[in-house]
Amino acid sequence: MRALTIFVASLIVSFLACSDGIATSTATIDESEAKWTPVYNDSVTVTTYLYFMRKEVDMYLDVHEPADSNELKPTVIFIHGGGFFTGTRKEDNIEHFCDSLARNGIRVVNMDYFLYLKGQSFHCDQPSENKMKAFDSVSADLSMAIKFLKEDLNLDLSSLFIAGSSAGAEVVLHAPYGYKSRSEFAAQDKTEIKGLLAFAGAMIDTSLVTKDNAIPTMLFHGSCDPLVPYGSDTHHYCPEKTVGALMLHGSYSIFQRMAALDQTVRLVTHCGAKHSIASKPIENDIQDILDFITRVQNDEHFIEHEVRESADCKYGDWEFCAP
Repeated sequence: MRALTIFVASLIVSFLACSDGIATSTATIDESEAKWTPVYNDSVTVTTYLYFMRKEVDMYLDVHEPADSNELKPTVIFIHGGGFFTGTRKEDNIEHFCDSLARNGIRVVNMDYFLYLKGQSFHCDQPSENKMKAFDSVSADLSMAIKFLKEDLNLDLSSLFIAGSSAGAEVVLHAPYGYKSRSEFAAQDKTEIKGLLAFAGAMIDTSLVTKDNAIPTMLFHGSCDPLVPYGSDTHHYCPEKTVGALMLHGSYSIFQRMAALDQTVRLVTHCGAKHSIASKPIENDIQDILDFITRVQNDEHFIEHEVRESADCKYGDWEFCAP
């Protein structure tokens, strides 16, 4: 396996990254000045709450917390995948992910949401309008979960990260930026999101991200994802004349937008990988995720693109994925 990492650790140095043509810089934080350092704890408590009911469907969330820790800690809310018609928070790899972060001093909230397209599909036969309504529906549920955590559990969410896989990643990328969900989300939730993590996700319009509202972002994606485009294309690569040909901008396009705005972003590209990358980070990249949260907590600025090689596939036009 070949790994190419674009990375600079300097307050003042910037350089042209040959694979992207993007000026990349970062600020390092002296350990003595760090605001937050993860502390490993063997014991984790998990408490389940009913946080909301939609159309007579009970929705629960699990709060995973490091035991015997009263100090202020970052909170990560995780949103599962499943195309908005299937999936559950109660999957072994998700619970492993939540416990792993909690053991390192992070509160993790693993939430249900209303399956807007249950009994249907999220493919080319699903009208694009309904796909966007699904983004909006789960964004509203996320807002209700945050409201419950703040008002009912009195949790301090001053350092909040949102994370999601596949469909969950699309919610994470749409809730704070828009489209329709932006006004509803902002109206109900006054918490400033400190960072977001999206695993094989995409958004409908990268221009919604501006210098004024950009959120530090970590992205994982496979360059050969046949469902959610790595760059910019129709969802599931649906033919343009089909009802489900929703144009989406995936992780590489989002990375380019963030980098052009000089905003904190880290992209991990798996050359040749397909949509399985949606679940791989929560299974195999715990330390990478933990490092991102720590660096954002400590106000570090960085623009990074790490390229990893996976199984053979049509590499497309990505120069950095050339075999």
